[in-house]
Amino acid sequence: MLTQDFCTFHNDHVHYANFSGIVLASEEGRQIAAALGPRKAAILGNHGLLTVGETVEAAVGYFLSMENLCKTQMVAEATGRELTVIGEEEAQAVYEVVGTARAGYFMGLPYFQVAEAEFGEKTFLGKGVEPL
Repeated sequence: MLTQDFCTFHNDHVHYANFSGIVLASEEGRQIAAALGPRKAAILGNHGLLTVGETVEAAVGYFLSMENLCKTQMVAEATGRELTVIGEEEAQAVYEVVGTARAGYFMGLPYFQVAEAEFGEKTFLGKGVEPL
C-alpha cells in the first residue's frame, strides 16, 4: 500500500500464480474463481489483471485503477529506494471508505459518462439501471 488509491485493494486482491494461458477449459475458470473468492481483483501470473464488481462500472473502475497502481508500483520500485508503505491500521481505515461497492461504482462511472458524451449516445446507463 503505497498511496491512498492502493487501499482500494487492501486485503481485497489475490495473486494467481498458476495461470497457464488463455482459459479454454472450464476447470481453469473454476480455479481462478475459487482463488479470487470474495475479492475484487486478481493478478494472474504471466497474464494480467482480472477485476469484478457489483456493477459493470465498479469492475471497469477497479481494472483501470489497478492497472495504474501496478504501473505506479513498478516505477516506485525502479527508483531503488526504500518505499514507505501505509500501515495496516491506516490502510484498513482508508479501505473502509474507498474499497466499498459504492465507491467502486463512482470510480468507474466517469468512464461511461465520457464515452456517452464522446459517442453521442446512451449506453445502458439511464435505461432503468439504478446506481447503488
